[in-house]
Amino acid sequence: MILLTLVFSLLTSFASEGTIRVDASVPVMVIVDGKTAVQLFDQGSASFSAPAGPRNVVIMLNGSPNELVATVQPGKITRITAGKTGVSQQLIQPTDPELEVTTTFRVLGREPVELHLEGERLVLSPGDQKVYSLRATSHPMQVRSADGLTVFAKGGLQVLGTDEIVIHLSAGRAPEVIGTHGNFRPSRR
Repeated sequence: MILLTLVFSLLTSFASEGTIRVDASVPVMVIVDGKTAVQLFDQGSASFSAPAGPRNVVIMLNGSPNELVATVQPGKITRITAGKTGVSQQLIQPTDPELEVTTTFRVLGREPVELHLEGERLVLSPGDQKVYSLRATSHPMQVRSADGLTVFAKGGLQVLGTDEIVIHLSAGRAPEVIGTHGNFRPSRR
């Protein structure tokens, strides 16, 4: 009987947990329910399990506490984004990494750009668009001048969900990701 109770409590504890994912473009310390959960010393991401229900989260950003109540749901991901201008959260449904998401790249502005994605190099002119089916994971990406000599942005395109993502590209600017299930994470290398 004791063994059965222990197994039941283990199964129900896993079933009543969710994930908190922190994506930060600046160094942060994350405190959940009064305990330090993670500290990022540079831009980056971290994920950890948390009991379902409302969690008091403090994001230490530039030495200042940013308090929020994160609603953790069983089997779902509560995404907290921290940047220079503040902190936000959203609830996302975890996706199957084999699932493919329609991702559209559009060129805005007056100059063509060169897109490097998944080892493919493609020059796109203003008004052009290219549609890909990308898996729900991170994809190495660069945006360069049409001659390939100037790098405007380098990093990873994070595809996080099932909804279509649109990425606006323009010369001299970082990619702008439209949609709640994706983001561009610049790299410093």
